[in-house]
Amino acid sequence: MDLLGNTAWLVRVASRVDPEGLAQVRAVARALCERPPAGVSDIVAAYATVTVHFDPAVVARAAVGAWIDAVLARGAATPGAAATATTAHVLPVRYGEPFGPDLALVAERSGLSAADVIERHAAGRYVVAAIGFTPGFAYLAGLAPELATPRRATPRLEVAAGSVAIGGAQTGVYPLLSPGGWNVIGRTSERLFDPARTPAARLCGGDSVRFEPVAARRFARRLRTVALPPAARAAPLARAMKRAAAFEVLEPGTQSSLQDRGRSGHAAQGVAPGGALDPLAAAVANRLVGNAPAAAVLECALTGPRLRVLRPVRVALAGARV
Repeated sequence: MDLLGNTAWLVRVASRVDPEGLAQVRAVARALCERPPAGVSDIVAAYATVTVHFDPAVVARAAVGAWIDAVLARGAATPGAAATATTAHVLPVRYGEPFGPDLALVAERSGLSAADVIERHAAGRYVVAAIGFTPGFAYLAGLAPELATPRRATPRLEVAAGSVAIGGAQTGVYPLLSPGGWNVIGRTSERLFDPARTPAARLCGGDSVRFEPVAARRFARRLRTVALPPAARAAPLARAMKRAAAFEVLEPGTQSSLQDRGRSGHAAQGVAPGGALDPLAAAVANRLVGNAPAAAVLECALTGPRLRVLRPVRVALAGARV
């Protein structure tokens, strides 16, 4: 066990990444999640490790370390404790063009036909080894060795949500529209991350995943019946916020952003905690104008923005001089 900065412990569980090691990691994470002490903000399982994040203002790092040692001493990582119930997922996929522009490349590198790549990829039984990169992005172990393909030399600026891809010896699905450098071979109609759902991420660590090839007509029908994306559901809220706007942004400045206290406790789903870089200054500014300490603020770094005031407001400025 090693310190990871001043606010986390890194617990090394497995010596290699294989089904047994992944199961042991999940067992340790599950045992730690049962009764964490106050001040532990997040417990995140990865390939061979578990990271325990804590707030040093609430709990001492030595106390967190002692608690972790006690949990491990109870045998959380033994083979018997590694057995756990997981969820099995079947994701329908339309392989090839226009949804899988890199299928031909994967076929060429593997020396297989496109049909053989589809058959072998769909025949795989995958396990969620870790979640990260973007919210809900599951790194899936279990790809057939002959399908392993290096990442693209030049990543795409936009990869569509639902894109099924191969990166090195792993496969996965892009849950959200994002940049990406993996080789896209198809697309699923399933929504793998939805903030309005609990939990927001559909795939969890240790879950099993199987891909099911579907015909074009069936895939189009599933796309039409899938729920509205979060952006579409958020449109009415965005219109209401526009009506209540207090400022018009004339120039955004460099690294100006809206921040609150952040959302810890969701890193296991790939959601970074976020929050203000200077939380004390954010709390002070909020108190000065009568807001709750955790209310959202406009945090400015480097060069600040230029704003036009649209209605009477009370403004407070706090933090370092920049």
